[in-house]
Amino acid sequence: MPSEFVFFSMWILVIPPLLGLMFVSALVLLVRRRYRPAGALLVLAFVLNYASQTVALHPFAPSPSDRKAEASDLRVLEYNVWGMGPYLESHDRKPAVELVSLIDSLHADLVVLPEYNSVFSPSLGDTLRTHYPWNTRSLMDSPDRGEVQVYSRYPVSNLRRFHLPNDSIYTNPADETYWTRVWWMDLDVDSRKVKFVYVHLKSNEYTRARRRSAHWIDGIADYWEGLSTGYRERIKQAVAIRDSLGRWDGPVIVAGDFNDLSGSPVLRTIQSAGLSDAWWASGFGYGFTYDAYHLYLRLDHVLYSDHFRAVGTKVIPGYTFSDHDPLVVDLRFGDK
Repeated sequence: MPSEFVFFSMWILVIPPLLGLMFVSALVLLVRRRYRPAGALLVLAFVLNYASQTVALHPFAPSPSDRKAEASDLRVLEYNVWGMGPYLESHDRKPAVELVSLIDSLHADLVVLPEYNSVFSPSLGDTLRTHYPWNTRSLMDSPDRGEVQVYSRYPVSNLRRFHLPNDSIYTNPADETYWTRVWWMDLDVDSRKVKFVYVHLKSNEYTRARRRSAHWIDGIADYWEGLSTGYRERIKQAVAIRDSLGRWDGPVIVAGDFNDLSGSPVLRTIQSAGLSDAWWASGFGYGFTYDAYHLYLRLDHVLYSDHFRAVGTKVIPGYTFSDHDPLVVDLRFGDK
């Protein structure tokens, strides 16, 4: 992939601050009674926002606690728990009771935990398995170190895991420990077969670049190389996922840590398989799910086919297990 395309693809990173600047500028113009330029700037901001799917505008969407159980057929909780490293270190690697309490309080039907390390906290996995009889740990009959666990109230079958090799500026591409993994499974939701796909696409390796550099200026070359490599690899991974989804004509849900923003070429490539973004369809605001190193990004997504409609999407802030926040999505079959 040429570097010019990679550079062009990164335009999505400037959209959130640009929209904020445009909105503030429009307010200043309104205060000064310069209505025409203010109106023109607001219209331009709305068009840009619509094209990039950055800020969702559903202010009256109910919160998960306000939504009745019958309002949705499937509640999805996606939460990159980042190995629960900081929490486990501060609690002597005891079971993360607060995490179990959080999951219980949200009454999710499908719980997706990227970067969940069942080796570090096996008793946590045992606790979750009592709540969710169908889970990847049981079905694979082996723990998955630091990658993902999926827990479901609905029966799961045809569980498969595929590796998508990816390049890295820090690791040996031949080491499959660092390959991108995609999980495919069938959910039996009220006698309907739903194809669920978990993804954790190639990262920009920003954290590793920060660790290598004493000051962010010293790491500019590493940051750029990580961004470039990340975009190139995610596009290839997105194409592979899209092409695979094209072989299935039933209900589909794709969820996980995409390491990319709504409106990006990566998200649009996967969505071109006929999928919609749950946050854009039923969320409100920017809804960032990642907040570290003064970066506020929506990297976690739930995409769904037109067999569903999203009746509510919410990011739940305030938990310290991870540098990510939980994302909760309520889906209902479209014919109901």
